[in-house]
Amino acid sequence: KASYLNTLSAGTNTVEILWTDGSASTTFTIKANTSDPTDEARSGLYHDGSEWNYYKEGIKDTTYTGLCKYNGSWWYVKNGKVDFSATTLCKYNGAWFYVKGGKVDFSATTLCKYNGTWWYVKGGKIDFKSTTLCKYNGTWFYVNGGKVNFGANGLCKYNGVWWYIKNGSVSFTNTLCKFNGTWWYINNGAVNFNKTTLVKYGNNWYAVAGGKVAWGYTGNLKYNGGTYRVVNGVVKF
Repeated sequence: KASYLNTLSAGTNTVEILWTDGSASTTFTIKANTSDPTDEARSGLYHDGSEWNYYKEGIKDTTYTGLCKYNGSWWYVKNGKVDFSATTLCKYNGAWFYVKGGKVDFSATTLCKYNGTWWYVKGGKIDFKSTTLCKYNGTWFYVNGGKVNFGANGLCKYNGVWWYIKNGSVSFTNTLCKFNGTWWYINNGAVNFNKTTLVKYGNNWYAVAGGKVAWGYTGNLKYNGGTYRVVNGVVKF
């Protein structure tokens, strides 16, 4: 192609050729190129008006649901465009990531409901290894194997304290709890290792000391202004 053709603009153009004995001219129209010359190179996220769309090999891919990295953040794409309203989980490269406001929140330690299950998120992705507690909407939930175990009853150590779990969450009550063969004294939801007192459980009153039922104790114990006879850890009325 002659180089001068690259200088022609869209619209009507006239070319004249001169000879020693005369000239010839012609008029023609050049149409503007309405296609985006970058479309074929597009891959990833691109801003189209009010939407951020996902492209693959130059084509908008409306079938894609997953994550895409853009400007240092990992964005959640649903059906080919960023879903800024999403708070969900998304599986990517074998890991389940926590999405909030349309992108992965790597600072999050929280719970997220997905497909009917409440999952434990730590550092922006599901932590399948932890056995721990997680506070969510004012309640402390018991997490095991990456999700809340609503059937759990027992004790869980968290930040150096043994907490009482009932139906999957911390119960801030006063009671006894059998755990690993020992009956422990629960005071306001946690094992109290420092108090010597009486506690009612079922139909009986028990003596507790050092955080557990004092089965070996026989004697008198003061409680709420009264003195009670204890035999092998159980109050005898």
